[in-house]
Amino acid sequence: MTISLDVILYILLAAGLGFGIGFFSVKFNHLLVILTGKLVSSGHAQRRYIVIGIVSTVIVFFSYVYLVPTFDLAHGIVIAVVYVILFTIGVLAAEARFSQACDILHMIISAMYTNTKGGNTATDDAFEISKKMLNHIQPANKEALLLLTFFFDSRFAVFFISTFITKKFVAKRFVDITPEQQDEYITSWHNTFGLTLGIKALKSIVSFAYFTSHHSWDDIGYNGGVLKRSYLN
Repeated sequence: MTISLDVILYILLAAGLGFGIGFFSVKFNHLLVILTGKLVSSGHAQRRYIVIGIVSTVIVFFSYVYLVPTFDLAHGIVIAVVYVILFTIGVLAAEARFSQACDILHMIISAMYTNTKGGNTATDDAFEISKKMLNHIQPANKEALLLLTFFFDSRFAVFFISTFITKKFVAKRFVDITPEQQDEYITSWHNTFGLTLGIKALKSIVSFAYFTSHHSWDDIGYNGGVLKRSYLN
């Protein structure tokens, strides 16, 4: 079977589309949780991914049929298979990244209250407190916060803000950039219309968790006489 340059380009396009649509379908699934106000089982999520995958594969296949002057069934099947494989990889990659949302939140706490990526005892304790808080809020609100964290850490968000706002080219995730770059990135969210509410939402849980930790009290001269933590136990 001879494959022309046009077909190779279609295969590469199908691969890119497959990964991208698979990746963003996970975000779409979590947005549905937020919009419906309830947590949907993983079984429902998997069925949605299957439906999205089948529908988008059919669209890709018939787009190839429509666009090429001379249709070859074997080539069309190859393009569809490549699309399905990359779609599946995109879903798995996004789910793996989304599962890291709490760890990303830990990095955000460390970035806001220390000058190192590793954090300290206070930020470690604040992270444990924030996880307990997340387990006690409405599922839809939790999904919204984790999705915001997911986006905050993404290469796309870091690249867009660094390129068009701070005028510095950075193409890494938030967790991979230097502490100085993290400070600039957080400040850019504060100073950018449309992103301010997002960083305020993150800071609301981060700041509450950090200052609830007794390890942070000495730095602010608080003796713990008023704040009670029994509700977190």
